[in-house]
This record gives sequence, structure tokens and C-alpha cells, in this order.
Amino acid sequence: MPNTTLDRRRASSRANGAKSQGPKTPEGKARSAANSTRHGHTAAGRTTATICIFGEIAEDFDELHAALIAEHDPGSATEALLVEEMATARWRQQRVWTLESTTIDKHAGRVTPEIMSTYGEQATEPLIIASAVEDLADNSKVLALLMRYEARLSRQFDRCLKRLHELQDRRLRDLQNEPNPRNEHPDATTEVEHAEPLTSEPPVGAVRRDPAPATQRDLSSRLGSVHEAPPPAPDSSESLSPDGLPRAA
Repeated sequence: MPNTTLDRRRASSRANGAKSQGPKTPEGKARSAANSTRHGHTAAGRTTATICIFGEIAEDFDELHAALIAEHDPGSATEALLVEEMATARWRQQRVWTLESTTIDKHAGRVTPEIMSTYGEQATEPLIIASAVEDLADNSKVLALLMRYEARLSRQFDRCLKRLHELQDRRLRDLQNEPNPRNEHPDATTEVEHAEPLTSEPPVGAVRRDPAPATQRDLSSRLGSVHEAPPPAPDSSESLSPDGLPRAA
């Protein structure tokens, strides 16, 4: 009996691989190539040589890397390296998923004859897959090994993301705390503009009170006090008697 589950999975994998072949236009290929050289830390061709293995498409990794760069916008060499490590961890995690499903499919093909002979027409595909996973868990360490790889890569991604956010927050705080030359050395013209005006004019909004007009009586009294002559002094000769004594009143 042909292993229909394995055949369908292989056909689906081939179909999915045919759908994504990376950038098609020259502009898209140029952007993809530039992604690996941003900040000057990723040499051309290093992605294919050290990250991608046989059967994997390097352009797909470049697209993943470019998407993470666009999302996190690294502003330094260290931040760019953390984004690259995140892309690598995610790429390898996807590889572990592929290896896990392929391993189960492969072992399902081995246990299918035994399951068919035991269960006959009741041997469904879920039963075959469950029997394959059970046999792998009991007699092989491959599933446990793949699960450890998956957990380690997931922690690596989260650790890089946390460290990236810490660096970006610190860089933002440093920019906000930079001294402002205008605050430390204000322009002299600014001080003059904000100086208090030296004037006797009342402040804006205050009610200006003019002095009350002088009356006619006030004017007359003022003029009289200025132009009125003092009374004449009494004649000393008239106030004395021939004997030189004061006259009686």
C-alpha cells in the first residue's frame, strides 16, 4: 500500500517551494543583496555559505532578515548583529520543524505495513502517525533532540530581542539627556527681550487714574498766595510819644 500521507506531504512541500523563489525583479534582488551588507557586518555570500543548507533558498532567508531589519530599525553595529542573530535563530527553528515533520513521515512509512496487518481496514492515517511518533519516542532520541533544539533557538530569539530593546531604550535616553547649548548659553538678545521695562507706565490692564481738575477757588488761592503783597510794617515814629515813650492806645 502506498504511503499516501508521506506522498501528500512531499507534494505539498514541492508546491510551497515553487511558490516562493525570492525576488524576481532587479530592484528586488538589489534590495535583498543590500540587506546583508547593512552596517558592513555581513559579508556577501555568507548567508548561503553558513546559514542555509542544501534544499534551502537563500533569498527566503534574506527576506526574513530584511523584514526584521525593517521592523526593529537597528541604529548601531551591535543592534544590527542582534537582528541578524534573531533571523538566524528563526530560520533554524523553521528547519527543526521541517526535520521533525519529515522524521515522523519517514518513520510512518516504516510502521505502515505492521499497522495495516494489525488493524486492517481500521488502520487510518492518524493511527499510523501516532504509532510512528510512539515508536520514535520509545526507541529513538531524535524527537527529544529536535525538541531541545527548538526550545534553545526560541530562547535565543527572545534573548536577542530583549537585549535589542535594552540597547535601543538606552540610546533613546542618551539622546534625550544630551545638553542643549541654547539652554546652557542663552543668547544675550533673549535676556534683553525678556528684561523688565524701565518705565513708569502702569502695567497692562491697570486702570489709569488722571489727577482731578483744579477748581476756580483753588486757582485763585494759588495765585493770591503768589502775587499778594505782605502788609506794611507800622511806623515806629507814630507809635512813640514826644518823650520817647509808647503812645497809649
